[in-house]
Amino acid sequence: MKQWLLASALAAVPLASGSAQQVPANSTTVLAPLVGQRATPAAGQSAIGMYAADLGLTAVHQGELRIVFGDGLANSAGAPLHVLRDDPQGRFSLASFPDGDAVDAYVAAHPPAPGELTWQSEAPPVIYRVNPFNQVSPMLLSRGGPTGPVLNTAAFKAPIAAFGNAKAGAASGFFTIYHRSVAMQCSGGFAPSCSDGLQCDQRLGKLGGDLFEDGTPCVLGTPFCFPVIGRGLCVDPSSSVYDPNTNAGLVRGVALRHEVGNADPLLHERYYTRSWFTNKFGNLSARTVNDFNPARVNGVGNDYRAPDGMNTGAERVFMWGRPGYAGTKLNGGDAQLYFAYVDMPSYSASASFAWVPRYFSGLSTGGVPQFTTDQKLARPLPLGGSPTAETETWDVVNQMSVSWVAALGKWVMIYGGGLNPALADFFTAGQGALVQHDPEGAMHARFASHPWGPWSAPQQLFKAGNPNPLNQPPAAGSQYAPGGILRHPLCAGSNCAPHEPSSLDPNDFGFLYGPNVVDAWTEAGDTAVTLYWNVSTWDPYQVVLLKSRIPR
Repeated sequence: MKQWLLASALAAVPLASGSAQQVPANSTTVLAPLVGQRATPAAGQSAIGMYAADLGLTAVHQGELRIVFGDGLANSAGAPLHVLRDDPQGRFSLASFPDGDAVDAYVAAHPPAPGELTWQSEAPPVIYRVNPFNQVSPMLLSRGGPTGPVLNTAAFKAPIAAFGNAKAGAASGFFTIYHRSVAMQCSGGFAPSCSDGLQCDQRLGKLGGDLFEDGTPCVLGTPFCFPVIGRGLCVDPSSSVYDPNTNAGLVRGVALRHEVGNADPLLHERYYTRSWFTNKFGNLSARTVNDFNPARVNGVGNDYRAPDGMNTGAERVFMWGRPGYAGTKLNGGDAQLYFAYVDMPSYSASASFAWVPRYFSGLSTGGVPQFTTDQKLARPLPLGGSPTAETETWDVVNQMSVSWVAALGKWVMIYGGGLNPALADFFTAGQGALVQHDPEGAMHARFASHPWGPWSAPQQLFKAGNPNPLNQPPAAGSQYAPGGILRHPLCAGSNCAPHEPSSLDPNDFGFLYGPNVVDAWTEAGDTAVTLYWNVSTWDPYQVVLLKSRIPR
């Protein structure tokens, strides 16, 4: 089914950026739940204390397909896996599931049992990392190496990217980038300042001051907002969500302290990390490429396939970032898209691997991409939007997954979905009423020949449907109706998606977020490419495996 020769030829020769790529209606099929109350555990792992999680980021490393999750729950009551760390990690067997054909065959051979939901087939089983007591072992981050401080990675702190470097021997490493919601504080005495091209704003503090490392940024003078030791917080004044004239705009411009870590080669769930401060990449997706040279005109000669392990010295990590999970374009605060890359890191037990992001700052008149280490000079990418080319169509972007599909000669971005009012408020510092939602809560796809774009207009790849009004039954055929994967309070019958027991709201409804393309399973056929990807949902809390057929 795979046409490897054609895929290889296309990989290093991007198609013209003007070529259109279409997503037909009903191109996406639900395969099976990967994680959650309706998922089937791997053999011998039905009692490991693992109930549900979200995200499910995948990357191939040393012959296995690893997968990392966010905010794992131990039971249906919503108890975390551990009080200070709750993000599980697992793997799939590439021997058993080398490609999409093997995935399809397994799902078809394990249909729902009598009385189960129609989409409750069995997915390829996730084999979780467990401790000596055969209980799930969440990821553990220690900054600077094995003897460094262990970091809090509890609720709302999660991995946002994962990749392997494909290197051999001691240099081989599996990496994650972790979002911990920690604001960057200014440093210095009477003249506080910030590094990494950021700017100190002494109008800012944190709720509770220095009482909590991850205290929410706030404007001094507002209730419960106290100064911090650094006498201010670091902001990116060029971020698309920053506004120095409003409290929300100040808070949304704060730089966050990510942790970039590599896994212990003998204890895969333990990561040794170093910090990276950024606002524009607070929400990001990452992919590795085999050969990239920024001096190449119009990207000609770049090899965007995953590294082949030959260690050419030109392997890179590409990153696409946004300064949040939702924007407010009504007041000029939409979550625009940025691009950066780093040289491929090597494993370091002391977390001293190189990490110097180079941020895209535009194209030269000759078509050569320009990069800078000063992140305040990073420019947003063209999205074909309005009122500016960089404007997003819908404010709800949630997490992204960006993948090079060689058979299409395109980068594919999947993003979007839905949010409830509480999360919309949380992600926009209280401006949730301004957030413009896609009425159908769809996951969207964009395409580009180059990582910096221009990106095509968004197309619906998988839509939830409109859950409103909540006093009427859901529309037939939507994901809220019988046979769908999202809960609606007025869905009637035995084939409705279940309510999440830990939700305290009887009128709660589900929504989509957190996509992840499983690159290892992508299939290139004669007329179409099949992408295998997973999506997270709230209510029920789960990760569901899907596939989408995109014409060539």
